[in-house]
Amino acid sequence: MNILNKTVRVGALAAALGVTSSGVSAMNTEDFLVWLKANQTATAEFADGEVITFDTADKIRAFVPPGYQDEMIFEGMEVVIKDAGDISPPAVYKDATAKFQAEVGLAADGAIENYTAGVPFDPSTFVAGDVDSGTKMAWNFNYRWQHEGLRIDQVHWVWVREGGNHDDHEVMDTKYAPQYQGGGKFERLLAGPYHRVYFSFRSDLADENYEVQGKWSKGTEFRELTAFNEPFDIAGTAFLVLRHSNPHKADDSWAYLPSLRRVRRISVEVKYDSLLGTDHTIEDFYCFAGRVLEHTWKYHGTARILAVARSRNRDTFYYGPNGWTPK
Repeated sequence: MNILNKTVRVGALAAALGVTSSGVSAMNTEDFLVWLKANQTATAEFADGEVITFDTADKIRAFVPPGYQDEMIFEGMEVVIKDAGDISPPAVYKDATAKFQAEVGLAADGAIENYTAGVPFDPSTFVAGDVDSGTKMAWNFNYRWQHEGLRIDQVHWVWVREGGNHDDHEVMDTKYAPQYQGGGKFERLLAGPYHRVYFSFRSDLADENYEVQGKWSKGTEFRELTAFNEPFDIAGTAFLVLRHSNPHKADDSWAYLPSLRRVRRISVEVKYDSLLGTDHTIEDFYCFAGRVLEHTWKYHGTARILAVARSRNRDTFYYGPNGWTPK
């Protein structure tokens, strides 16, 4: 694993409606907060270029949250420490932050007010244990730098269970086999295109009033398409989510179901339902893809973590006891 050592900060937020990832084992909120409190001022004892193995893994425990440690630290592990360099957002995002941050406010119900672009709230003003600080950090995460969005023409969504192996899974007979090393049983593998486009609050569009011009962009924060072309039983299924720029307005969502040969509007509650028979929901994307006002937040502090910020590989290669660890 090529891990990049940089001041990547993770803020601990407690959400009233939490979700559990099947990709991280044996971690709960209490364990995470204990780890956070103990390691907020941790000092790195590793150096650029150092290779961390199982015998020296204690050097990185202060920078890897519990649960993730269970998957990253194992016999045969290899973590190469590299300085990521400058991974801060581009100048246009910083300029928008400097220009507009002082104008942004928080309504009594937690809604963001007078936001245009950039980082909404100054993290240095956040107070541990404070609900408003937690809500502000949630808005900061929501409006983090994401350029125009993300487009992947073909993405694999793989759900892996602890234990066993996936040697006999059909994907291991394809060109993707080298990417799925290690253990773990493949319970479900979906594939298809994914596309999210941001229309409003765009720091890179200062000359266009910070938004995409046109009828499709009015009142829209982003539109997100998730489609599937395999396996055969769900091929052709697609979901479209429209997130409104008005924080009080619920998402609009539609689904195309091949069996019905029609598009159907789906209720907002579907976001909390199992996604096509998996443990995940639509809100699990990007760590959290829900609406800030649908949750209650509390700020607990920040800590530095080890993260794959610039991978040495074009595609992700996995290994480890359950096949969850990027190599």
